[in-house]
Amino acid sequence: MRDEIIWAAGFIDGEGSILLHRAKSRRHGHGVRHQPTIVVGQTTREPLEILARLFGGSIYLRAQQRPRCRPVYAWGIRGGKAVRTALTALLPYLIVKKAEAELILSFCAAMRPQGGQAPLSPAEIDARGQIADQLTALKRAGRGELVSNA
Repeated sequence: MRDEIIWAAGFIDGEGSILLHRAKSRRHGHGVRHQPTIVVGQTTREPLEILARLFGGSIYLRAQQRPRCRPVYAWGIRGGKAVRTALTALLPYLIVKKAEAELILSFCAAMRPQGGQAPLSPAEIDARGQIADQLTALKRAGRGELVSNA
């Protein structure tokens, strides 16, 4: 199992995305909901089936973008508990996306238990927005859009 977790970390480092999915939400009282997400796209199902066996989630066929291209499958998990469980197992072996995983884990730690009905406080909204902004800056830096003069 450890070997599969190490393999999964490398696969997600190279092919995956660790992100906060933004969705509109009236329920949370501020119009936006951030949902921790891990997603990986691939033209074959087999590697994605390993991820689904290890971490749960679902595999689906993405809409085909170009008529002559091979179909692309995606595996994904969403939500604080599922993403926290997966990232906790993967974190020691992630290299490229380690900092992103750490930010998402800090976001998960700040989440309320499932089913909380009360609107988020301004402090909670601000804290979540700051983590989302840090994640965005980190991803941009990885693409060379932010240049540090360190």
